[in-house]
Amino acid sequence: MRAIICDDDEIILRGLRSVIDWASLGIELVGTAGNGKEGLALLKEQRSELLMTDIRMPHVDGLQLIEEGKKQNPELMAIVFSGYDDFEYARRALKLGVQDYLTKPINMDELTHLASDCVKRFDEARKDSFEDREDLLRKLLMYEVSDSGPLKEMEHDHCMVLIFESPDSGRLMAAAAGHMREQGAYVLMQRENRCEIAVISPTRMTVEMRASLFVSHTRQLFSEQGQSLTCAQSNVLWGIRLLDQCYQEAHEALKLKYIKGDNQNLRFQDIKGEGKESDPSPILDIDLITPVKSGNVKLLEKRMGELEALLKQAGMDSYIYMQFMVSSLYSTVLKELGDAGICAELVFENPVEEYKKLIGCETIGKAIGVLGENLKRICEYAGSQKSGAYSRPVVKALAYMEENYSSPALSLEDTAAAAGLSSARFSTSFKSETGVAFTDYLLKLRMEKAKELMRDPNRKIYEIAMMTGYSNIPYFSTAFKKYTGCPPSEYREKRQGFSGQTRDSVID
Repeated sequence: MRAIICDDDEIILRGLRSVIDWASLGIELVGTAGNGKEGLALLKEQRSELLMTDIRMPHVDGLQLIEEGKKQNPELMAIVFSGYDDFEYARRALKLGVQDYLTKPINMDELTHLASDCVKRFDEARKDSFEDREDLLRKLLMYEVSDSGPLKEMEHDHCMVLIFESPDSGRLMAAAAGHMREQGAYVLMQRENRCEIAVISPTRMTVEMRASLFVSHTRQLFSEQGQSLTCAQSNVLWGIRLLDQCYQEAHEALKLKYIKGDNQNLRFQDIKGEGKESDPSPILDIDLITPVKSGNVKLLEKRMGELEALLKQAGMDSYIYMQFMVSSLYSTVLKELGDAGICAELVFENPVEEYKKLIGCETIGKAIGVLGENLKRICEYAGSQKSGAYSRPVVKALAYMEENYSSPALSLEDTAAAAGLSSARFSTSFKSETGVAFTDYLLKLRMEKAKELMRDPNRKIYEIAMMTGYSNIPYFSTAFKKYTGCPPSEYREKRQGFSGQTRDSVID
């Protein structure tokens, strides 16, 4: 709050100037005057919000000074003091809206208290006025406001819109928004990870300087906390009616993040070099399927590098198209591989979630990273198939069968569920990788376990049948004979006839 003191008594004027710590009250003392005429000139030179003045002075008295001051600033507050307890003066002072009337000798504590109250009133009024302007600017962006007093006051001002964005930094973003508002920025929108502000001033230079300070201070705040910050800014435009254009420019600049990455300062004026048309055919011509099918990781990495370079050359006009292109490439590769017997369910626990991660990427770099990692995993799986290794679902299935072969209820459906696949998909994949059908593999597993158990001469045949998943003893005997070529009892006798040697007849 800016204040002026006017009194024709030099001693009182000097005391008022030096005894009270005005700065601690939030008051900037911009000048003092020895009479009403000087006070009037000072009011014209220095716009002030508080006038403290004697009433009886030569040339222009205190009440005339207040009256003229309010013509220049209708919100001017005033405190008057006088050596006379004059009711008529007091009545006129109150009519002019004077905050208080003090008689001399002035009580400094009382004056300090009154001045402090004026500061509080001024701050509250300024806050209300600022919030009203913020609300007005939001309505202006929504085309919900016509001409109004505050809008006309800003009609010829320069304006710029800044957008700050950072992942998972709600507390910091709220603090940054509050700080910028205190420094005169209009907060158009603030949520957990984003803040949009308008910088408005009569001069272009002031807008540019304030914007630069907001960016540097906010970036420093986030950097100190180890957080990245992306800032997008519009051009500086003249006329508050162009605020909506500034808003659109800032959002267009933010799209540069998809190309340039996070933690950057992005300017609308930089889009000119990014907005060229691009030919999508080189992107479509990149062969990702061959290296994935063949399990050639090095070739895949080379192709992914080529893809990233081409996408970054695509230009801002292709921003949405680039997101679509990356996800489409992924879908095409998965379809081709599925037709070749390599399905995503064999590689990923949840292919849908992997796809969501891809289309949710905010930068080309991140999208290429997710796409490359997923294709690499498929590529490694294809390579492992060539070397005889099993996929994750089949490994899970084999482990599940190993743990549950003794249960008569063990089924293909249960095993498929444990592997995370549909029954049909599991049946096809299991036979493709192991070389045998599920039922044949389960039979072999149970028979081999039965043969191991028969090494113990004290175990009964029916016990071995129960321990290997057969509740029907005759059925077990039939299956065992078919598998080994002889009934369980005969197999045991032959085995014992080898004098302790372990020459089991294993049918693979």
